Amino acid sequence: LLEVRPEGTQIRIDQVRELWRDIQLRPFSAERRVYLIWDAETMPEVVQHALLKSIEEPPAHAVAVLVCSQPHRLLATVRSRCEQIRFAPLAAAEVAAALGLGGPEGLALARASGGDLERARLRRRVDQVEAAQDLLRLREGAVGDERLARQHVADAQRRDAGQAVVAAEQ
Repeated sequence: LLEVRPEGTQIRIDQVRELWRDIQLRPFSAERRVYLIWDAETMPEVVQHALLKSIEEPPAHAVAVLVCSQPHRLLATVRSRCEQIRFAPLAAAEVAAALGLGGPEGLALARASGGDLERARLRRRVDQVEAAQDLLRLREGAVGDERLARQHVADAQRRDAGQAVVAAEQ
């Protein structure tokens, strides 16, 4: 199994060239070699053109899987050489469980993600950053109302309690 993920914001040409070199090798201990290309829509056009050779005439032992959430961003020639398999969004309870969150807050975050686990993880990280910013403002005395300040601290502590779960998942 070889995984290709974006370096920074996109998949680069050298990653696709490495895939092409590797795809030519026969598998040692299995019948097939599998290549997962995550966030395939991040490939610029020139990179997609380079990938075409790999997916137009792959060796019999190779399977390339392009994973993307925005297939319309792939070239029509790339899409035409792929079999599309659509996956339904995850249920809110499944997203909450995958994040290790329970209760109404976990379900609310899961529902807001639209069944997209990555979107939920991102939203959770944003919430944690906002909680940290709230704590900094509290320490700097930016929040005047004592009741509001206590609520911000309680919210931030509750959010921070889940931080270890996120780090363990990565």
